[in-house]
Amino acid sequence: MEKLKFIKLKLIKPKFFLGILLAVFSLEIYFGVIFGYLLAKFLSGKETGLPGKINSLAFNIGKWRIHLHHWLCGLGILLSLFFINLSLPQFSFGILGGFIFQGISCYPDWHKIIIKQKDL
Repeated sequence: MEKLKFIKLKLIKPKFFLGILLAVFSLEIYFGVIFGYLLAKFLSGKETGLPGKINSLAFNIGKWRIHLHHWLCGLGILLSLFFINLSLPQFSFGILGGFIFQGISCYPDWHKIIIKQKDL
């Protein structure tokens, strides 16, 4: 019985469960999220600190390094579209959601935006 319980728990993954909920809500958004996630996975670095196919938006200001992660850029675009009340297909919103989800779920440093640099 314990082995069956372990197998049952192992099969239910949080990401999978979120995907099912989204698919029930809207298939167009669901497929957009999948496409956005895979596109971000393809274009971004394989691990934290490794360069991706597109350069990161990072710059220095004095002793500080500002890194605008792709998830943060996607969130900025999504919020901008919401506030200017621009109506796009749900698939487009799903793509941005996939970018955001991939950036937060795949990198342990997703929350490090402003970093103090070591003295040069």
